Amino acid sequence: MIKVAIVEGNQTVRQSLETIVNLAPGCRCIGTSGTADEALQTLRNLQPDVVLVDTQSPGRRGVELTVRIQEWLPATRIIALTVYEDPDRIFRALKAGACGYLLKRSTPEQIIAMIHQAHRAEVTQPHAKVTDGKNSPFGELGKKVSTARLASES
Repeated sequence: MIKVAIVEGNQTVRQSLETIVNLAPGCRCIGTSGTADEALQTLRNLQPDVVLVDTQSPGRRGVELTVRIQEWLPATRIIALTVYEDPDRIFRALKAGACGYLLKRSTPEQIIAMIHQAHRAEVTQPHAKVTDGKNSPFGELGKKVSTARLASES
């Protein structure tokens, strides 16, 4: 079971991500935070395998949070979440220790595929590319969470 924590300032996006993770086979959301400061108070105790971090998280920026998580929990894999495919922001997140990034408008299948890639230590991948439809191992997941689609803005 992959233990996932989520740090996302937008409550709707945070809840959507939590639903997506909890519906995916082999994944469980073990905690969510609305700010980087909240996350810093809880992540050490949660010991997540993967953390989804909003690059624009309120309080401390997502890049600073990424650095702190890597210092405290070096085995934890971090995926940066971003609204726009901004090369500068993505580069800063990767340089800080994120192993990859996802656009907030990514499909549930892409989110779960990236979590699995991060957990397997397949580093620095752009948002995951998976097949759609019957050939996707997450095809049913997409149907189950059609109402939990991520907002394209935070």
